[in-house]
Amino acid sequence: TKEQNYQRYREERFRTLSETTNQRVLWWSLAQLVILVIAGLWQMRHLKGFFEAKKLV
Repeated sequence: TKEQNYQRYREERFRTLSETTNQRVLWWSLAQLVILVIAGLWQMRHLKGFFEAKKLV
């Protein structure tokens, strides 16, 4: 039973670690998505201003 208790403890620890890692990966992916969208919007705005200044649009 001592070995079983140890294995349960290790499994619980591993599960907690896996869930924590999964949450971090999810939030990091969402953060990257937000940054990418913001960068895209900024780039479109910047390019629009550039082309308007050059009177190409």
